[in-house]
Amino acid sequence: MTKEELEQIYHLNNEIKMWQRELERLRCKSIVGSPEITGMPRGNNTSDPTAGLVASIEECEKIIEGKLAEIQFTRKKVIEYINNIEDSYMRQVVFYRNCSLMTWKQVAHEIGQGYTSESVRQSYCRFIEESVTHVTTQ
Repeated sequence: MTKEELEQIYHLNNEIKMWQRELERLRCKSIVGSPEITGMPRGNNTSDPTAGLVASIEECEKIIEGKLAEIQFTRKKVIEYINNIEDSYMRQVVFYRNCSLMTWKQVAHEIGQGYTSESVRQSYCRFIEESVTHVTTQ
């Protein structure tokens, strides 16, 4: 598994947050709405802005559902990969970083034993580099 594949959970998580912000924006827009001014001439525009907004909200909700399913599928693949790593320390580092989405400082804190954020980051980078090199030479 490549570094990019391992990092997909992080990127999908950020994408879900993006769509959740968009959904919140659309929902706020539906609550506020614009005041209707009566007695003013109107065009023949028959579009229903409320229906369009509801459709946008539903579309956004479906996108979020799809991304949540995608993140679950990706997480399952990453965990299968992690379970095949021989070294317990490295399994923990890869899990905390790529599944729990922790910072390097948080990873070091969880592992304990005097590890620093820089030492776990360097171990991770070496492991990934060796794993990719090992896969490409076979």
